Amino acid sequence: MEAHKHFRVEFLENEQAWNLFQSKVGEDPLNNHPDFLELAKIVAKECGGLPLALITIGRAMAFKKTPEEWRYAIQVLQRSASKFPGMDKVYPRLKFTYGSLPNDKVRSCFLYCSLFSEDSMVDKRDSIDRWIEVSGVYDTVKMHDMIRDMALWIACEVEKEKENFLVHAGARLTEAPKADKWIGVSRISLMENQIENLSEVPTCPRLLTLFLKDNSLKMINNDFFQSMSSLKPLDLSVNPLTKLPSGILKLVSLQHLDLSWTELEELPKELKALVNPKCLNLNGTNHLRTIPRKLISEFSMLRVLRMFYCGSSIQVREDSILFGGNDFLVEELLCLEVLNVLSIDFGSNSALQKFFSSPTMKHLDTLLISDCEDLEEVLVVYDCSNVEEIIDISKFGEVQEIMGNLNPFAKVNEFSLRRLPKLKSIHRNALSFPLLQQMEISGCPLLKKLPLDSSLAITNKHEFVIRGEKHWWEELEWEDEATQNVFLPFFRSWR
Repeated sequence: MEAHKHFRVEFLENEQAWNLFQSKVGEDPLNNHPDFLELAKIVAKECGGLPLALITIGRAMAFKKTPEEWRYAIQVLQRSASKFPGMDKVYPRLKFTYGSLPNDKVRSCFLYCSLFSEDSMVDKRDSIDRWIEVSGVYDTVKMHDMIRDMALWIACEVEKEKENFLVHAGARLTEAPKADKWIGVSRISLMENQIENLSEVPTCPRLLTLFLKDNSLKMINNDFFQSMSSLKPLDLSVNPLTKLPSGILKLVSLQHLDLSWTELEELPKELKALVNPKCLNLNGTNHLRTIPRKLISEFSMLRVLRMFYCGSSIQVREDSILFGGNDFLVEELLCLEVLNVLSIDFGSNSALQKFFSSPTMKHLDTLLISDCEDLEEVLVVYDCSNVEEIIDISKFGEVQEIMGNLNPFAKVNEFSLRRLPKLKSIHRNALSFPLLQQMEISGCPLLKKLPLDSSLAITNKHEFVIRGEKHWWEELEWEDEATQNVFLPFFRSWR
């Protein structure tokens, strides 16, 4: 309409939505039965504040005269709103906005969100993992119920040739759909059900996506995956699965494998046959006794590896990559030249040192260190070109308020920062380093202040040294001259 101003039109609030719906139904029908008012409010809520749906469904319900008709309408809307009378005119109008999305990738992402159950919060990080992209935004998105149903309508009815979805997410299924329902389908989501086993062998060579997250899976037929050669992301997470089916080796196109929070006891060495994995999620696999050596290093295309709490509650076997505090694992990580995202537990100081001295650190974007109650020796950070602050006080401050005088450096005896060209701060306030013996600063030209308390020099009975470039030391800013004089004797010029 060539408007001069553009603004976002939000969905209607509950009261506005109810008023619009009520105006289309009319007051007389709502007064015909004592149950109508409550049922009508449920129907209106299913429209999710979408004006077009409120108007269309409101008009259709104006002639319903029994509670049974209203209850049936609720069932249809909750199961598939596209089947509701009149919605065949609403969805084609809404589909225009789908067609107006910038490109096929964005349209694919939009349809992808409909694979999740109604009202679920879609974790952006998990989605990014599946799309094999990297981002620092770990947030959630939620799809509007009516828009989700429209997306399923598009995928199942409009674009059958390109996208054909089978979605029963959160449907309380105890059995998977029969094998004949899988034929010709491109994406399947059966997440958040109570399916215990997958005994049938479906034929679905077109299948690209399979989500089985959060079921009760204990058994998968060994031949279950035999005709899924096109499958790229497979999500088996949050299941009591103890063993992978041997047929998983047939997934020659697999790029994303999520086994997090399962009860797997071992990863078979035959997984080496999978040559394309870009994302492997083993977070929470604390029953995992064995990851064969030379397996992880074979995944040369791996970009995302998540291994928090992997094998953490069980005695791992000596032939496992996890044996000995992850020293063997770190050695194999050095072979992964395109790795972008890594979550890992270090069980030994030698593994940590080995990792910090690896070429991986040159490409580090974000480093999160947590749960380090037993780390007593070293904190080393170097070759992180974008790091500006070691401890973000905006986050650490909240923790400090809760936990009192928390000191993150209480057990550190060696502190080394090297080649951090953008580093401006270690911590904005002075902190005590009761066990610190040596501090090394090199290649940090923007670091003008040290978080040192003058009491450090007094309480540390052992030898204490600060090493750095002479010109850097001379340009440091101090709280006062007295503090500067206290630390002056401890400086040694970096050669």
